[in-house]
Amino acid sequence: MFTHKLTFTVKEVMRGDLKPGDLVTASHVARQRVRPVFPEGKDCVVGGEKSRGSLQAKNVVEFDPKKIKAIRLACALPLGWGGDLGKIRSPWADLPARWPANLKEGAKHFCADSGRPALGFGSGATFEVKKVPPEAEIKWTNPDGDGDYEVTVANPTDHPLAIPALRRVGSKVLWRESVVILCQDKTYPAPGAKGLSVKTLPLTLSPGQKVSGIINPLALQGPNWPKGGYRISFQICLGEKSSTQSFYYMSRHHDAIRAKLKTGQPIRSVGD
Repeated sequence: MFTHKLTFTVKEVMRGDLKPGDLVTASHVARQRVRPVFPEGKDCVVGGEKSRGSLQAKNVVEFDPKKIKAIRLACALPLGWGGDLGKIRSPWADLPARWPANLKEGAKHFCADSGRPALGFGSGATFEVKKVPPEAEIKWTNPDGDGDYEVTVANPTDHPLAIPALRRVGSKVLWRESVVILCQDKTYPAPGAKGLSVKTLPLTLSPGQKVSGIINPLALQGPNWPKGGYRISFQICLGEKSSTQSFYYMSRHHDAIRAKLKTGQPIRSVGD
């Protein structure tokens, strides 16, 4: 395992809150047989994430003008979206519902299959994911709970904020139709999602307001679930925001929970 501290001068920001001219130090960890070689002194494209207040560089490659167009597109799309400019696919592409054709919301990119616009989280609001304690904690079995995660968005400002990626009908927040989960290099809509074919609106938060909903990734159909006791990770996403959660899965306990969730999981909103 090779660890480094890398220093960059920011020239352009394709996603995130860094600014051109910033001098940034990021940690880098590589688990491989040979020491990594970095393109020192050259223009680079860096992909990273924030963890506990510090920046971690995940990918560092020398700038290639032939590839930068595809990278810009990837950074312009919400997490979980992909494809080429002529064939962009959303996490809801395989669901039967089709987005209302007249509801564009000023988006630049659209899912080629569902027609859904690529809507971001926006700036100003906060995004947080935390595990919900289990109803019954069992020693060495469910230290991370039974799969429920509380997703919270909040407005810390003194003016209203719209969250385009978080949809609503009337006062009902459509968590399962808005949240995306990345697991084992695959993308899933939140369990229970059917896609949106009716008119919806972005959730608008009043100053100081926050809303929360419960998502349980154990209801996903597709991941390779651990046998015995082992960890599995879920990246819970809303637009361009996300939080990666490491979950200790004990098959003799959590298999039964997943079986119950196949009949449908409750998604509730709490707080206002």
